[in-house]
Amino acid sequence: MKYIIALIASISIWNIGQAQVKGVVLDDEGNPAYALVYYKGTQLGTVTNEEGEFSIGIPKEAKWLMITSTGHYSDSLFIDPGLGTIREVKFNLRENSTLGTIHIDEHDGGTHINGKDPQTFQVMNEKELCKAACCSLSESFETNGSVDASFTDGITGTRQIKMLGLDGKYTQILFDNMPAVRGISSTLGLSFLPGPWINSISIAKGAGSVVHGYEGVTGQINVAHKAATMKENLFLNMYASSAGRYETNILSNQAIGEKWNYQLQAHGSSSQKLYDTNSDGFLDNPLFKNYLLRNAWQYTGAKGLRGEYGFSYGQFNTESGQINYYRNQGVVPFTPWISNSQTEHAEFTAKTGYMFDEHGHKSLGSQINIGYNKQVAQYGYRYYEGIQKSARINLLFANEMAEGYNITAGLSAKADDYRESLTSFIGNLNRVETTYGVFGELNANPTERLQIVAGMRADENNLYGLILTPRIHARYSITEKTSVKISSGKAYRSPQMVVDHLSALAGNRTWNLPPNATTEYPFGFQMEEAVNSGIVLVHNTKLFHRTATFTIDAFHTNFQNQLVADYETAGTFSLYNLSGKSFANAVQTDFTFSPIKRSEIRLAYRWLDAQTTYTAGLKERPLVAKHRVFINLAYATKENAKSQKWNFDFTARWLGSQRLANQSDYVVASNIYSPAYWTLNAQVSFFAKANLEFYAGGENLTGYMIHHPIHLSENPSSEFFDASQVYGPMFGANYYVGLRWRIGQATKTE
Repeated sequence: MKYIIALIASISIWNIGQAQVKGVVLDDEGNPAYALVYYKGTQLGTVTNEEGEFSIGIPKEAKWLMITSTGHYSDSLFIDPGLGTIREVKFNLRENSTLGTIHIDEHDGGTHINGKDPQTFQVMNEKELCKAACCSLSESFETNGSVDASFTDGITGTRQIKMLGLDGKYTQILFDNMPAVRGISSTLGLSFLPGPWINSISIAKGAGSVVHGYEGVTGQINVAHKAATMKENLFLNMYASSAGRYETNILSNQAIGEKWNYQLQAHGSSSQKLYDTNSDGFLDNPLFKNYLLRNAWQYTGAKGLRGEYGFSYGQFNTESGQINYYRNQGVVPFTPWISNSQTEHAEFTAKTGYMFDEHGHKSLGSQINIGYNKQVAQYGYRYYEGIQKSARINLLFANEMAEGYNITAGLSAKADDYRESLTSFIGNLNRVETTYGVFGELNANPTERLQIVAGMRADENNLYGLILTPRIHARYSITEKTSVKISSGKAYRSPQMVVDHLSALAGNRTWNLPPNATTEYPFGFQMEEAVNSGIVLVHNTKLFHRTATFTIDAFHTNFQNQLVADYETAGTFSLYNLSGKSFANAVQTDFTFSPIKRSEIRLAYRWLDAQTTYTAGLKERPLVAKHRVFINLAYATKENAKSQKWNFDFTARWLGSQRLANQSDYVVASNIYSPAYWTLNAQVSFFAKANLEFYAGGENLTGYMIHHPIHLSENPSSEFFDASQVYGPMFGANYYVGLRWRIGQATKTE
């Protein structure tokens, strides 16, 4: 059938003349996709070749070019017949939710601002991730202007992300379109995915899809594993830094017969050097030894049956604290303040889907997660132990009811069994939380320029009762180059009392609960509930005959219920239900421009206003920079006859002042602000061959660092000893080298 369509299309193109659209269709992993390309309301169509490429004429009546592919959502592009030949048009089709990211651009940059998807996606592909070392997921946002990465405290070295002015716990993290990094792993779980294992990261600001649950106050981040899309048989990544960090990643991809593919992934990392550059008596960087293994399988059967299955296991061991304890191998004439944690992680995932027709108009799928997380940790005189056993299943049915109207509906169930304990904490942290839900989402194109995605889900939670989650997204194409998107929706979150607030354990702050709190979980604390609304304007244009994209977005997050973490009183940490206002306003502008071939400039400015009502009144949330400037420059030389080339990348970030919570027992300081500062990162990559890349770079090249990140570091036995107020780097410049070696069929990075 596809050969008949191609023959008809080629004859049609011959008759039309020279006006054509030329382009390529890829899936959301960057692989060529077999797709049907046709004009809406006409008989003119063609199919893509093995490389995903197509060429199709432009009839006089042309308006919308439609792209459809089995197992993916359709896409479209407005065509002006008077433009003549249109080259280098790229479509990336979003995988349908049964087995989720779409973008269209006219250049192959590392990050794509998507003007076509109502759910506000920004996509970081493998090319973008290779601009920095990206040792783990938490470190993969160094070249991104929308997500911040920082440390939770000045001792443990735990990294966190922030989006729209709120902590990463309010962002739903998905691995391969399935919820991950939640519960006990909500903070440390960002280390469970090494950077070299990642193929792409899709960022959705604001309310996300109801298909994935009721979480995601500030948005969703979907991380796609690299192994399933590898074109090479073996991938090797090695890394070493001046901070004493060493890493190795090995990924293998093999086919078994015609229907099965499997991947083996191995990660090992270690850091054992002792550094105290600010002479405060504490290690600047924690010592660690980590390893992680993963085995993934893909099945492609007859008659539309597909499956993806994976199992991962890892152990992460970290320790930090007073440096003399480690210099003297644990023998010191005093009781040292040290921190250590041993984390064990195991997870099984399964996705199975069946498509009833070759165009994917009707499909049925299931998603299953089974996880185990255990963490044993010491924070000075306090000990924490937590075990989480979890299971989740999602059943989905997708159907195209009519042209331009698709619906996804399903059922979900999840259960989490927590066993937790914390020294000196009065109260039972153990609990079993179960949730059963039903959901539906309509994706409608009532007109050629308007697309609406409306979703609703209802969940019954055994701890918090009935949860209703309405969400809506809409996109309107003002012109073929300008679109506006709006979104609004509710989100909820079950607060994790200990792991959400690890920074409060990095010191000797006394934990306080409300006087009327019960001794049984959830201690009278309400489920966190917020409404997020936003608007986005995306404009694509030509500047000096080169591609340029301008976006501006504004989001407002308003909490109805929130577990307030109060650091405002020196020596204490309090938890209580919100009584008053809590909100975050975020406005960001982005400009992307390619001034010359193989180059890209990305500029971003963001303004934040995040405030919460504490017992002392409405205040700015601590450790939130109101102003942020982001600059990223990239250039690649032309590849020579030996497939050799150079890549140059430079990133600069400026963070404005941040409010700090009070740490002093001498002064009641309600308005202490950190200084503003710049950080600079740079990397140079040399491709000795198309499949062999050497890279070297530096982080924090300005050498800026907080010289006293730990309050009263000279007296760790004091009740006011505290490391929770960290607003910037704690280590000077860090230099690194590494290699990426693709063995087998080489993958070129254009």
